[in-house]
Amino acid sequence: MHTPLNGSTLPPCYWVLLSPRFRIILQLKKMRTLLFLTALLYCTITWAQAPESFVDKDSKLYGFKDKSGKIIVPAKFKAIQHFSEGLAAVKLEDQWGYIDEKGTMQISPQFNEAHAFSEGLASVGRPGKRENVYGKKPEYGYIDKQGNLVLNYKYDMANNFKNGYAVVGYTTDYTTTYGAINKKGEEVIPVAYSVVNNFSEGYFQAATGDISSYKGKYGFLDVNNKIAVPFIYEDASWFVEGLASVKLGGKWGFIDPKNNTVIPFQYDGPSYFEKGKAEVQKDGKTFFIDKKGAKLK
Repeated sequence: MHTPLNGSTLPPCYWVLLSPRFRIILQLKKMRTLLFLTALLYCTITWAQAPESFVDKDSKLYGFKDKSGKIIVPAKFKAIQHFSEGLAAVKLEDQWGYIDEKGTMQISPQFNEAHAFSEGLASVGRPGKRENVYGKKPEYGYIDKQGNLVLNYKYDMANNFKNGYAVVGYTTDYTTTYGAINKKGEEVIPVAYSVVNNFSEGYFQAATGDISSYKGKYGFLDVNNKIAVPFIYEDASWFVEGLASVKLGGKWGFIDPKNNTVIPFQYDGPSYFEKGKAEVQKDGKTFFIDKKGAKLK
């Protein structure tokens, strides 16, 4: 789950640059400079308009100040998270609640865990009844911005909503199985997969088998849990501009949603298309290709 702030003022949206899609970029020898700088600029502008956190040196408690350094929320919280959709999760004593940017408590402290709002909902946790080798496991549900529990406590982990769906999961002593729900709480993807990643262009990237020992296989599911691309790949990225980068036989290529190999398996790392071109690696060289696999000058 998400980690509370420890006094750092690093813009929260910078972590978008480490999200699954940007992870592909980071695996390349040369980053897509223009794309990265554009995202960085947008992130910085957005962050510049939001309050930033600070920690009181004496009390070790957290609060918020504006960009001029004026304190707008006094340091009285044990932990805080960045603002998202106008609210920030804060920990008062041993419970989490939410404040607005004026410091007014909008949702009273009542949760053992609380996370950022996304698409109008936030995952929150309470002590659960199930146990593992570490003790009682927390269980998670979702609240709206009024603090109403709209999706009941049920899962051992619950990610933010993205494009109308959220990845959820159950844990045993050492493993987690994943699925996905819609905003009605319906499991569109049963909690039965080794991996499920956020919905992109009509499909969830998923995996079966033991991925920790590299024995798992990746494929793609639609919102009805129908297999769109069979689980035959060693690794996979996400569909972007109609193509997904997948790995087979130690090399990466590109497929379409019908599992047709559009660009043969020949590259040394994953990539994705943007405006009709993708940056790839082969034989120690990095270059751009079009959607037919032709090398661009």
